[in-house]
Formats: sequence, C-alpha cells, structure tokens
Amino acid sequence: MSNGEEGIIPARFSDHPIQSRVASKRLEISAKLLFLLIVVICQCWASLGIDSSTNLAQPDLRQIAPVRALARTRRAGSKPRASTGTIAGSYARYSSDQQDASSIEQQQRKCREAAMANGHDMRNEFEFADLAISGSRADRQGLQEMLQAARAGRLNVLYFESLSRLAREMIISQTVLKELVYVHDVRVISTSEGLDSDRTGWELMAIFRSWMHGEFLKQLREAVLRGQEEAVLEGRSVGQWCFGYISEPIPDSSVGRGRNVKPRMRIIIEPVHAEWVRTIFRWFVEDRRTIAWIVRELTRQRVPKDHRSTKAPWYRGCVMTVLRNRKYTGIWSWGEKTNVLNPLTGKVRQAKCSEDDVAQFTREFPDRRIIEDDLFFKAQGLLDHNEAILQQRRGKDGKLRGSTRDAQNPRHLLQGIVKCAACSSTFTTGGYAGHYLVCRGYKLGSCQMSTQLRRDRAERLILQEISRRLFADPARRELVYQFAQSVWESQRQHQPQQKENLESQLSKCQSKITRLVDSLESGENAPEIAARLRQRRTEQEELKRQLLAIEQVTPPVPPTRDWIDVQLQQLQTLLNSSLPAAGVALRRLVGSISVEECLPTEGKQRFLRGRFSLGSPLLVCPVDGVAKLAQDVIEIDFRDPPKWLGIVDQVKERIDQGILYRDIAAELNCPRSWTTKALAFWYQQRDLVPPDGRTTKQRLLPTPEQQKLQEQAKALWDEGLQMQEIAKELGCCRDTVTSLIQDWHQSRGLAIPDGRTRRKSLPVKPDARRI
Repeated sequence: MSNGEEGIIPARFSDHPIQSRVASKRLEISAKLLFLLIVVICQCWASLGIDSSTNLAQPDLRQIAPVRALARTRRAGSKPRASTGTIAGSYARYSSDQQDASSIEQQQRKCREAAMANGHDMRNEFEFADLAISGSRADRQGLQEMLQAARAGRLNVLYFESLSRLAREMIISQTVLKELVYVHDVRVISTSEGLDSDRTGWELMAIFRSWMHGEFLKQLREAVLRGQEEAVLEGRSVGQWCFGYISEPIPDSSVGRGRNVKPRMRIIIEPVHAEWVRTIFRWFVEDRRTIAWIVRELTRQRVPKDHRSTKAPWYRGCVMTVLRNRKYTGIWSWGEKTNVLNPLTGKVRQAKCSEDDVAQFTREFPDRRIIEDDLFFKAQGLLDHNEAILQQRRGKDGKLRGSTRDAQNPRHLLQGIVKCAACSSTFTTGGYAGHYLVCRGYKLGSCQMSTQLRRDRAERLILQEISRRLFADPARRELVYQFAQSVWESQRQHQPQQKENLESQLSKCQSKITRLVDSLESGENAPEIAARLRQRRTEQEELKRQLLAIEQVTPPVPPTRDWIDVQLQQLQTLLNSSLPAAGVALRRLVGSISVEECLPTEGKQRFLRGRFSLGSPLLVCPVDGVAKLAQDVIEIDFRDPPKWLGIVDQVKERIDQGILYRDIAAELNCPRSWTTKALAFWYQQRDLVPPDGRTTKQRLLPTPEQQKLQEQAKALWDEGLQMQEIAKELGCCRDTVTSLIQDWHQSRGLAIPDGRTRRKSLPVKPDARRI
C-alpha cells in the first residue's frame, strides 16, 4: 500500500488458477452432454413405442402388444384419457426488462395458430402473461391467475411456446404440470417442443426439458460470474461502486455486436460526493459530532446519497455504512456475498462467502483513495468504543434495554401517541436526561419543529383537562350512565342467541373429539388423526373462552350510577399511576395527540399546542333517544400559566379602590409589571378593551398625604409664587409641583391653567429685572 502503485492483497493472486478452472468446466460439460445423449435415446425409444424387454422375442408379440402398452401406461402412473373440452388458454412470459411486448405477442401468436390447428377455442380472457419477471419465481401474478382459472374449471387446454415460459425451475414446473393435468384435467401443449400431455411419454419429456431449462439458468449464472471475475481482475467496474464514486466508459473498449455494443466501465472518484465523504469523517472524528447530528445535518442540506438509495432522507444506517466502508482507503473487495436461490419459492437470499474466496478478489487502488488510513482507523476506534458501550446496555436478546416500542407495554404515559402536525412523525424521548419529547422528523433533518415538549408538564396538563371534562362534570356522568344502560340492554337481548350458537358449536366439536379418540383406541395410529385431534382440542378451548367472555361481558344486573362512579374513579386512579396500563388506557381514550408549534402573543419563546379528541364509550351524547359516541376536541397549550395569573382578581380589586400600581406591587410583593399584565388579562377574559394606564391613574383618588400636599401647593400658588419657589418651599422638584396643581384642578373638574400665561401675569420682582 505504501509504494503508491496498484498492489495485490493475497499472495497467490498473481497466479490465479484459470487453466485448472477451464479444464474442470470442460469435464463438467462433457459429463452433461453424455447424460443428455442417454436421455435423448431413451426419449426416442419411448416416443416410438420400443420396449427393451426380452419378451419381445416371443412369437405372439402382435397379439399381446396392445395389452402390454395399456399395462405399461398404467404402470407409468398415467391413465388413458381424451380431452373433450375445447376452451383453450395460453401463458407467455419474458424475463428481462430490456425486452418489450413484442416477445409476448409473438408467443401468443404461436399459441393461437396451434389452437386453431387443433380445433380449440382460444379466448382472450385466458391469455395470461408475466412481464419482466424471472421464471424461477413461483409468485408470478399471471401464473397464479392461470392456476385460479384452471382450479375453477374454466380452462380445458393450456398452450405455451416453451416449457421454460412456464417455469425455469424443475420443482416448480413439475408441480404446476401435475396439478394441471392430474388434478384439474387440463391438457398442456408446448408449441415448440412437441410436448402434449395426451401423448405417451410426455412426463419423461417434461422432466428432461425442465432439467434443461434449470441448467440454462445455472450456466448463465456461471457465465456471468466468469465475466465479472475477469472484469474484477482487470480493475474494471462490475457495478459495485458506492457513494463517493461513479463509473465511466473506458475509451475504445466497446464489446458486443449489433445493438448490444457496450463500452467497458471503470470506477473513478466523484468529486462532489467524495468531498461529502471527507466531511462526514471530519465531523465524526475531528469535530466529535454524534451520528444523530450528522444524520440531521446531511438531511437538512439535502446531500445526495448512494445511487442505490430509494429515499431522500439520511438515516443512521447510511452514515454507519459510510464510516465502516474500507473502499474509501483504496482497498476493494468483491464477492463477499453470493445469491442463494430457494427452489421451492424462487426467492433469492444472500449468504456470506468464505474468506479465502473473498481474498482472491481483494485489491488495492491508490487512485480511488478518498480517506487517509489514519483518519479511517480513528473512526473505526470511535465506532468500536460506541458499540462496546451500547453492548453493555443490551439485553440477552440483543436489544437495548428500555428501547422497546411495544404499544401494549409503553415506558411512559405519552409513548407513541404524540404526533407532529407538520410532518406526522412520532415524538420520541430526548433532551436532558430523557425528560423531553422531540419530533423524530427534526432528528432526521426533515422537519423544522425544534421545540421540545416537557414530558411531566404535558402529562400533568392532559390529565387535568381529562379530569375536568370527564370526571368532574355531573352532566357527563349522567350521559355515561345512559350509555351503559343502553349497552347492557342491547347485550342482554343478543346474548342468548350468541350463547346458543357457541354452545351448539362446542357440542359438535366435542362429538368430533370423541370420534377421533375412539379411532385412536381402536388401533389407528395415523399421524393425521393425532394432528386433527390437537386441532379440535384447540378449537374447543377457543369456543370455551368465547362462551366465558360472553357470560362475563354482560353483568346479571343493570349498571347503576354508583357502579359508574366507581368505574370512573378506577379509571382516574389508573391514569394518574405510573403503570404501563396507564399509557394503554390513555391511548384508548384519546387515540393520538397532534402537536403544533405556536408563536406567543408576547415574548419570544415558542410553545407547543396539542389537539386531541376524547372519543370513547365514556363520552356519549343521546341522538334520537339512542346513546351514541361523541367526539370532544380539546386544545391544550403545553406551557405553565404565568405567575401573575393568580393575582388577577386581587389587582382588579385594589385598582377599584384607587391604589396605584406601585403600591399594589409593594403590597402583593411582586414586580410592578405583574399588576399591568394581570389587569389587562382581567379585561381580555371578558372581551373588554384594557384601559390605558395613564387614564387609570387619573381616575384614582389621592391619598390623605397627597391631598395635604396638593392643598399646600395650591395655597402657595394663590400667593403668586413661581413654580420653582413652590418646589423649594415644599422640598420637591418642579415637575411634582406641576403634577400637584394639575391633580387639584382635575379633581374638582376645573380647567388646568396655563403656566406660561400665569407667569406673564405675575409682577416682576426687583431682583429678576434686567439691568
């Protein structure tokens, strides 16, 4: 790695055993051809009716040949039959998405021509097809529709261009053919292979053809792998490039003929994506950012992802894949996993290959290096350290302790029921010590709701509102009582019929169990009898459980008001407890809580507002004399009320008494601003306009000390003293004197005199004359 040239990781990579592999392949092909020749000879003998038995040398062969043919047919497991139905259908398929509908039309045309030649009625509704799907899969829509038509008895003859169109897996094709022929009496005909279920020896031909079509897939897979191995050895792209890289054509390297000419590809670094890879490593190693922060930031900046990704947002697994990928250091491996086909279903799973096989195709490419070794290994150390910490918090099942999201066992009261109104994501535990709920969309960077919801405050406010509306309202208790009465009456009327039906089913089930037990006692030890007995006993237990539930649901006596009060009190006690059942009960009572972010009317701190509906049988309203479910929408601001809210009535009472704001604040031991806010809230509650503070002050009655000071100021005013002289006599400032004179005139309904006019009317004192 240090010499800067393209190196080879495994020591034996330079002498790759290509020659030995070619020789083994040739030997394998020769064995298959020999087996194929033997099968063809046997097929020809069977089609010509040639028997290999030595009894053919007997002179009375012609007389006993028809009998032997019939016996041979019966020994082969088939029955002589002639199809009498003429309703025909066809099945067509192509595998690659590079093909088009012309392939289907060509196959269906051949099937129509063969049906016309045989005198069969080919109908359009029975022309089934599957587009761009492998024949090794059994869950094809067109194939299943064809089988449903055959099972319904609407199809007599089925045409297909080749048995490979029906399936390329021997187990699937043989199962489908035998079901069609022997179960549903459908005649199957292959137009290009001469396969006809009405002819002798068709099963041997079908087995041979199915084996050939299955071998075609295996050989095709081996040929593709050989081509990919060669491309890997030459350093070319086989589609394994990841985020940070891209493939480009190699000049003058086109291969193929006609329309299939394709250039060879090579892997190069994509500059923009590579820079994001470096940024992710720097964030994690140098800046020590958390994985959650990196995920949120990548989603917020809309960073592109791997070319195989189908979703735009980033997730924790995406970032972990980038940090763990050693291709960014220039070391590339190929063939770490291989596809394994399930022959019964056609589904493919991936299995890990051996380390020796992977080592043969592991190489170093210095020109593809994006991350230096030092930075990469530091990232691996941090990831390993985080894994070690998390491993200590995992249980025996490998899951993090306390991280279950089971709705039937919630960890706290609001788990899983708080939804974001902006992105519909669920709020999850977060914040300091897990005391808050945070929008999951904000964690992923796809939502802008950053305000956190304090859990204890939200639980307290929700339970207070439910208690006020549900448990403390006598009218609602009466509605609950009426609803319980109607439900009890309805159940009392329908219970006898339901109980009678369950008892009848239970009696029949008991009779079946008795017969099965008698069969076992008589000596019949078939496995299906024991399995059927277990099934009937399970059915018996279920019927008993349903019967017991019906008897317990409807109480023998109708519900009373006292019983309703007890049930509501138990529900209230349960909701206020810290048990997991409290979360389940709240989920059933409110469903989900939608939360939106709101701007305050005053101040700058945003808050969350929740909205939910009390939709429960406990909340009902009578409609046309019948109690029905009622929906009660509730809105809650998840913030504590201001502290001045408790002194609203006290402030209004003192304002009416004529006390000043500062005196009220001093008396109630609170800031002066609280008195202003409390008075404004008192008026807003009654849809009144809050008064102006200056007008309120003018209407207030002066205190005795203020009245005495006003009289003194008025007396000096009448003596003709200047404002400055009055202030000097009273020991206050000139503005206070002006205010005292104005208050004196306003309290008596007199006009306030103009100070400048009065000053001009006063005689000028000798010491004030100008010299």
